[in-house]
Amino acid sequence: MADRIDANRAGGNASGARAAVAQRSALDPRVPVLVQPFKRLVEEGFITELTVTFTPMGTECKGKADSRLAAVEGSGLDTTTHYPVGRLAAAAEKGQLALPPKRGKKGAKSGPAENLPTKSLCKKDFENTTPEKLQARINEIAASAGGGPLVGRVRSANMFTGTQTTSYGDWWASANGAARAASLAQKRHFDTFSDEEKNALRRLQCPFRGTAEFAVSAEAADDEDQ
Repeated sequence: MADRIDANRAGGNASGARAAVAQRSALDPRVPVLVQPFKRLVEEGFITELTVTFTPMGTECKGKADSRLAAVEGSGLDTTTHYPVGRLAAAAEKGQLALPPKRGKKGAKSGPAENLPTKSLCKKDFENTTPEKLQARINEIAASAGGGPLVGRVRSANMFTGTQTTSYGDWWASANGAARAASLAQKRHFDTFSDEEKNALRRLQCPFRGTAEFAVSAEAADDEDQ
């Protein structure tokens, strides 16, 4: 009797283990949920398309990179080819794209990259930087500040002279370095930038992929700069 009880218990534990494994690896196609960093990469538009293919032979997951991710030095990516998600994630990590800001340990001394404004470029951002690092930084600022302030800063600086409503992305494509800097920096920081630092932004991709617009009929306000 004891042997049968022990066997039943063992069988029950084995069944429970198999069920736990199946539960962890199962995907409900009606409510798919991504883990990090892929959730952030998709939400911020670095991965423009993500597909998972199920076949009797197994599962395959590939995605397309946007221009910012493809521009990471040495990535070898383009914006039309489907790549394995591991390769996309590796490029994003190398370019420091869509990654949350690193937090120092409590009590640790601040490093040179710490204590930067969360919603504005500052002078320190241009010290010993690279295009990839600067791109990652403006991506963080745009995500933190939101579209309204980005638009409002440009209007406050009188650097939008359009006569038709246009999206922030379209505006960015034709904006010069000074206008881009005005959008990404509070005035007290913007006033400290050199022309060379402002022009460094001309080589970067648009950091905001939301629906913010320069609406001709309404002025946008940047509350934090009032």
